[in-house]
Amino acid sequence: MVLLGLEEYIFIISQCAYVIINLILSGLFFGKYRKYKMVELIHFSFTFLLLGVTAIGWIISFFKILIIGTPLADPIIYLMFSPFFFSLMFFLFGVISLISMKERLIKFTKIGAIVISSVMFLIYIGAWFIDPDMVATTEGGIYTTWSILVSSLILISSVIMLFTASIFVYQCFETDNVENKIKGKLLLIGILTTALAGIAVIGVTLTSGWLNLLILIIFVYLFRIIGGIFFYIGFTLPQWVRKIALS
Repeated sequence: MVLLGLEEYIFIISQCAYVIINLILSGLFFGKYRKYKMVELIHFSFTFLLLGVTAIGWIISFFKILIIGTPLADPIIYLMFSPFFFSLMFFLFGVISLISMKERLIKFTKIGAIVISSVMFLIYIGAWFIDPDMVATTEGGIYTTWSILVSSLILISSVIMLFTASIFVYQCFETDNVENKIKGKLLLIGILTTALAGIAVIGVTLTSGWLNLLILIIFVYLFRIIGGIFFYIGFTLPQWVRKIALS
């Protein structure tokens, strides 16, 4: 029987918050899609939906421990994280659609996004099939530390996402349109916070105990949440933000 300590409760609360906020962002993007029928909005909706799904394995494991005293099997938790790499694909689809470039180049870069995401997914799943310990180690069915391999994949994914988003931000700053410049500033905040979250994943791998937990909650999940919120505001520029920025 697994006993839950304070660290596990704090960890799972952060996971629940992460899932809820990502699902809310997914719903908001979907609502914008229904209103404006812009395909990039549905891509962003799928991005945040998949990011939310990645954390559900730990939440299920937590409640399974509470109810029957045993956690979800570690390999299942790791398998439920695998949609992360397709969230990269949908994010790239969305941003590429917004970048000003020739139609042929857009199609080529979207194919590249599919290839990159698929390769990362296959590396992850390949490691999972060979030995789940190559993916991560989990204490008490909840508290997971990624391997260097997976941390590197997450970091590379973050770098690719941020580089692509940076191209759109650059184009926003280059335009004379005031609203686009506002979008650029908001997206820049989203890029910086998400970049810190990606770098912090390595810190999680190299630390343990309370320091590990603090890095995970503050510099990974909290910064990802903040980045996601600013990405939503920057890409959609809600009316209330537009009024404040232009006043």
